[in-house]
Amino acid sequence: MKTKLLFGIFMMCALFSAKTAMAQDWTNVKVYDLEVWSAATVANLAADTENWEADMNGDVVRRYKNKVATVDKGVFKANNVEIEELKGFLIGGGSLSAGNFNIRHNWEGNMGVQCGSSNKDVIIKDLVAGQKVIVKFISAKDSEARGFSSITNLTGEVGPTTWGDPKSVVTNEFMVVANGDVSLKYSGGIILKSITIQEVSTGIGEVVAEKAIVKTEYYSVSGAKLAEPAAGFNIVRYIYEDGSSKATKMFLKD
Repeated sequence: MKTKLLFGIFMMCALFSAKTAMAQDWTNVKVYDLEVWSAATVANLAADTENWEADMNGDVVRRYKNKVATVDKGVFKANNVEIEELKGFLIGGGSLSAGNFNIRHNWEGNMGVQCGSSNKDVIIKDLVAGQKVIVKFISAKDSEARGFSSITNLTGEVGPTTWGDPKSVVTNEFMVVANGDVSLKYSGGIILKSITIQEVSTGIGEVVAEKAIVKTEYYSVSGAKLAEPAAGFNIVRYIYEDGSSKATKMFLKD
């Protein structure tokens, strides 16, 4: 009875907050633009013929493929130098077999990082609870929709309904549940276009009009979805009528 009463009070406060909330402005903390590669990275890839194979289109190199299985827990190097554009996240859960990781640095119309195989993880390191993760990708096979099938330490929608048209770039958004690493498991080969980490700006925005909450979701602090809030800490995700969402932490006494 006490838990239900506390939960009722919490929901009333949440609804009032939604009506009078300040506008939330998101600031980019880190942007991995995987369609742009520095001259230094390309030079290191070209020089490291032992580990990277140039894929040619006529006399133009359009991508580099890993010739050996990735090592060092998924840290990617070229010419014995860690690839700057990939620092901070791991692909393949620590290992991808030869040919299953491609850097499409010069593939006109479809540049990015091609992640091969299936049921492998993209792991982003050291994030903070409440941050937003925005991932843009496209299926590596234009006749088959692919995308993320499961997530860890994140809230958000995954599965076939979120994969979109296999010939078009898809954007998925997630919220970080707790401080630490997060992971996204992809169903089959995809081409990552960008990963953006955002956090709410500390500045005060203008008061916005009331937004109706159309759906409320509950998660444990480990990211497991709950049918209803449990005693202890919960993550509550509100989805508004305009498609935006907000996650907050809630504590219920037993």
